[in-house]
Amino acid sequence: TFYSMPDTKRINSFVERTEEKVAFCIKACRCFTHERSSLWMQQAYNFKKALEPMTQKALVLSVLFQLPHNFLYTAENRKYLAQLLEEFKDLPCTVEFRNAAWIKPSVFEGLAQRKASLAFCDMPAPVNADGNVTTNFTGPVAYCRLHARNKNAWYATDSTERFYYSKEELKKFV
Repeated sequence: TFYSMPDTKRINSFVERTEEKVAFCIKACRCFTHERSSLWMQQAYNFKKALEPMTQKALVLSVLFQLPHNFLYTAENRKYLAQLLEEFKDLPCTVEFRNAAWIKPSVFEGLAQRKASLAFCDMPAPVNADGNVTTNFTGPVAYCRLHARNKNAWYATDSTERFYYSKEELKKFV
């Protein structure tokens, strides 16, 4: 759902094919995170409408808002994020920051107040320059995203190696 707006028919097919036995974490469309426009509130309405086959059956565990590395910790972005979470307050939300400036107690508190979860994201620099960022889990979902630590493959066009973990790295993570 990241690259395009989901539609009700497609979401309903997920619900039907899984016989309502699977709950979903839905990645929010990039129109909320990477390509914001003045139309984002209408897009939010459309997004939530498309998810109705899942929301009506309580099958949405979380909506993930993956914010890009250039989503800086500014007053404007803090305000936008607060508005975005308010617009989606009826759904469980998780926020993934790829800019380390957001990893601070005041942000954890703000997310907790809004009942939003913080995604722990295991990835290479520049986000976690030392390869080890400690974050609090906030909200109702403990959300982990394992992107691997291969710096050379992170921005590569061919991402077959991007998500690879060695046995040693996995042991450390566990």
